[in-house]
Amino acid sequence: MLVFGGKNEENEKVNDLWRLDIDSRSWTKLNPVNPEKTPTIRSGHSTVLKGKYMMIFGGIYEITKELNDAHLYDVEKNEWILLFQKKLAPSNIGVSPSPTKSQYSFSQSSPLGRRGTMRR
Repeated sequence: MLVFGGKNEENEKVNDLWRLDIDSRSWTKLNPVNPEKTPTIRSGHSTVLKGKYMMIFGGIYEITKELNDAHLYDVEKNEWILLFQKKLAPSNIGVSPSPTKSQYSFSQSSPLGRRGTMRR
């Protein structure tokens, strides 16, 4: 099992990545090879694990600042990949359009194709 982000004992948001070995019931903190690409601190985000990827989407940075981004963690390569990140502008505050629209910036290293689907 993998766990990303959330809050620590002092109720501070974190961007730690942990792996739980269910058989031994032991936790291991993971240190991705590209820490500069680690998603920002957050809580309340969505996470799904599919194959060798864990995807996180959105969440809350601060009470009034919701995140609208998506990141993949490649379990085999132990690295983060930015899928997309909403460019903040006063004109789109509070608007949550599709991630395939132009106000999103897709990363060059994203495995998402032009139409927002996973490349095979």
